[in-house]
Amino acid sequence: MSFKAAELCLLLVEENYGELPTTQHGLALLIQQNLARWSADPQNDLIFYEADWLAAYALARSGKLLKAVENRLGNDVGSIFRELFLLGHVRVGDLERVRTCYNGTVLGHKGKTTTTTHISAKINGKMSLSSELPAEALSIVYDSVYSLLQTYFLCVAHEAHFRPEEENYALAEEAAREIPKFAGKIKKDIEADFMNAVKGNLRSWLQGSTIMRAAIKERNLEQMHDGLKRQLEDESDDEDEGRKPAKRRRGESGDMTINGVSNQDFGPSHSRLDPELVVRVNSHKVAVTARTDRLVQLAKERIGSITSLVYSSVLKNLEEDIYQCSDSRPDAEALPENEYLEQPCVYTADVVAAIEDFDDLKDSIGKIDAPKREGQSQHRKEHRRKLKSGDEGKEDSKASSGESDGEEHDSRDVDSNTLASDVSMDEGDQVEDTANTKLIQQHLLILCRASLPFLHHHPRTKHRKESWSVPFRELAAHLRLIELNKHIGSIHGRLALRYARVLQEKGKLDEKTIREYTLSSTKEARAPLTAMLKAGHLSLQEVPRDNNRQPARTIWLYFFDAERCAAKVLEELYQAMARCLQRLKVEREGMREVLSKASRTDVAGREEEFLSRTEIEDLRAWKATEERLLAEVGRLDDVVLVLRDFQGIE
Repeated sequence: MSFKAAELCLLLVEENYGELPTTQHGLALLIQQNLARWSADPQNDLIFYEADWLAAYALARSGKLLKAVENRLGNDVGSIFRELFLLGHVRVGDLERVRTCYNGTVLGHKGKTTTTTHISAKINGKMSLSSELPAEALSIVYDSVYSLLQTYFLCVAHEAHFRPEEENYALAEEAAREIPKFAGKIKKDIEADFMNAVKGNLRSWLQGSTIMRAAIKERNLEQMHDGLKRQLEDESDDEDEGRKPAKRRRGESGDMTINGVSNQDFGPSHSRLDPELVVRVNSHKVAVTARTDRLVQLAKERIGSITSLVYSSVLKNLEEDIYQCSDSRPDAEALPENEYLEQPCVYTADVVAAIEDFDDLKDSIGKIDAPKREGQSQHRKEHRRKLKSGDEGKEDSKASSGESDGEEHDSRDVDSNTLASDVSMDEGDQVEDTANTKLIQQHLLILCRASLPFLHHHPRTKHRKESWSVPFRELAAHLRLIELNKHIGSIHGRLALRYARVLQEKGKLDEKTIREYTLSSTKEARAPLTAMLKAGHLSLQEVPRDNNRQPARTIWLYFFDAERCAAKVLEELYQAMARCLQRLKVEREGMREVLSKASRTDVAGREEEFLSRTEIEDLRAWKATEERLLAEVGRLDDVVLVLRDFQGIE
């Protein structure tokens, strides 16, 4: 974390929570809001704290995260998520306090409202579920929490979420060494397997184990509870044994009953959650949703609006199972043949099921012949030769026995205008032969064969269905290059942008070669190149011709380093965002008297009655200034998303 990033995070925390009165109160607030991590040293009876600067920076994206939840899951779920966001992390047993409306009502089924005047009693310092609360209201809350857990907007809290990253990694290595294979010294031939085991432990702790995710998908209370027990059984040494779980008993019908409320009160689709289960907000998810929106917009600009709708269905289908952007980015050392295993994939049938309206898709593209594969043309010639030589009877006999009917059908499919897939028709590798499936396949293959591939096609085999994966690494790099070019062009001008693009395409060049490519003179080229070099947007390499290393006998090569340029631009963005927040603080200090008067409970909402005309005008001017500054912070954060988070870089 750089100094400018630390300054920005400090301003964001101060803007959202104000000045913290005491150290204990401040630490409690930071831990509750997931802004600080802590580690205990039992030998010396000490506790060490560490700031989580990425979580503090995520405060600038709170509005984007809430908007993403509302767009994908609805306003009702968004209202509940807003309360959870303010709490940071919370027990499920305390969720009856969540209200979807601020007037004390919970939205019921089919738009009906249920009054929630039943306040749970506080027993032994904990909020307990009240059996008097209507089951209809509770079912909506728990259904919303399940939806948020399934889409990774929420995650089950684990001890690893509160520990420093170094300690988590050390504990993950210890857990991996419990496997007999890694008990001794780690040799080079098993080093990759050991690292995968460590990453698997970290992923299981932070994102949830396989059992936990399966239970969330199935909305099964018992499996979720068993999964949580297995997930925490190896880390219960320092756990408080005095805390008892909520009461559980089985009724005569075999259904699970918790605190007097049965699963049957919620119906089959509204399973109850364990009241002792702790959930927390996943701030990394906002980058995943923002990446989906940017990629859909890019596909719309390069291919078309109709095909971008199909691409949006693919991305949103994959988005549900992605915890953060780095999960969908395979390691650089991954082999090409393992790419299918490294990246999340979506099946064609899932894409078809996600699209509701096919009317706009039908007339959006023309019909294209399927590409010919090797051996198909020779197969057709032999087939026609048999027909001309009078072997129709033999072919008919084969067709009646079911041997050649598939070949004849495959031959007709190759000549049809369906562009089904690149799979061999002779092996019967067709997907479902419906008009909608073929239509979706056409759009998906267009996305695969674009100049910038938006998808990778994985044909159907004996072991897997036809599927599609998104090359997130390549697309994120392309988006980053677009943003860097915009930044260079806005600062240094169009001529400098031309030089930067030449270097991006050609690599390292000297000044003379750059002038030849861009058809510019020495006077025109030297000033922009020097300005970009001074700003850190270009780099320079010195190649001496002899051992004396004299400047006259040295070749100076300019080159464009995307990683270094992005890091430099990120520092500039952090500084610009910090200046916006500092200006907001100064403007608020100048309007302190008016804002203090307008925030009074007897004045709020009745400003026209209690404020003078001058005060009302000052209040309007302040609101406009605040809106402009916060909007600028949001626009700068959009660039940070592309340069830092889409790449999965921390």
